[in-house]
Formats: sequence, C-alpha cells, structure tokens
Amino acid sequence: MKHLAFVGCLGLLVMSACGGQQTTSQSPTAVKAPNAVATEASSTPMPSSSAAITVGSPSEGELISSPVTVSGTANVFEGTVSIRVLDARGKVIVSDFTTATCGTGCRGDYSKRVAFYSIREQQGTIEVFETSAKNGKPTNVVSIPVTLMAAEPCPPNYVHREGTGECILGD
Repeated sequence: MKHLAFVGCLGLLVMSACGGQQTTSQSPTAVKAPNAVATEASSTPMPSSSAAITVGSPSEGELISSPVTVSGTANVFEGTVSIRVLDARGKVIVSDFTTATCGTGCRGDYSKRVAFYSIREQQGTIEVFETSAKNGKPTNVVSIPVTLMAAEPCPPNYVHREGTGECILGD
C-alpha cells in the first residue's frame, strides 16, 4: 500500500511539473542597425485573410520625387519584397528589392529608398510584389498610382543611366 501511495504522489508530481499550465512570455528583441534607431522586429503570425503585402508609403495619388521611400509590411517567401517604379506608359523605370524583418509565415516591416529618373512630371505607378519562387513572375502585386516629379536634368557632359536615377559622365 505504501508503494501505491508513493507511485500516486510521484505521478502527481510529474503531472504538475510537465502538464501544468505554464506560460512564458518573450518580449520582442530590439535590433539596431548601424546608424539607425533601435526598432522592434515584428514577427506576429499573419491571419490567413490578411494581404501578403501592404504599402504604407507612398500614398495613392501622392506626388513623389526621387528617391522615394517605399515602406510597409509583408509576409512573403524569405522576406524578399520586390519594388518597381513604372512611368505613365507602364514601362519599368527602375526595379529594386528589399528584405522585410520577417518572412515566410510571419509579418515583417520593410522600407527602401528607390531612386528613379523621370524626364517630365507624369502619372506613374509603384508596384510592390513578391517574385514567385515557382516561376519568377510577380505575385501578390500591390499597385499604388502616384505622380512622378520631373528630375533635374543631368549636368553638361553627363547622361542619365537607365534604370538607376543617376547621372554618369557621358562619352
């Protein structure tokens, strides 16, 4: 009988140690990049009904100049967020990418300064998307209609480098 009582007490002890409701909370880790203010990395699981990519800036209809800061949140493969600036005809002026603070199953923040060159003020579009790992095509595309400000012309003896927003010494 003493043996049975001992086994019962031992069982209760194990159950309370292993099966009890214990909660541990971890606070987000602050990450500090060189020359940047410390920020908290977002790793909140994304509800299935949320968009894969959101764009917080620029806003729809905004008049933008180069470089433009494109920012928002994303839950995309490996956190890779692709960005394109298109002119009024839909031609890609510049293509770039950045990495969100979290990806593949969690929502992370992203922000990228993108330089572009527009010879005149015109309607344009900022496209933010995920590049499909399956076929390389854009997926989860978010299009933001904007107005592109005309860039200052390149100085004499310089030419515009296509797709970069830069003036380089010409031939």
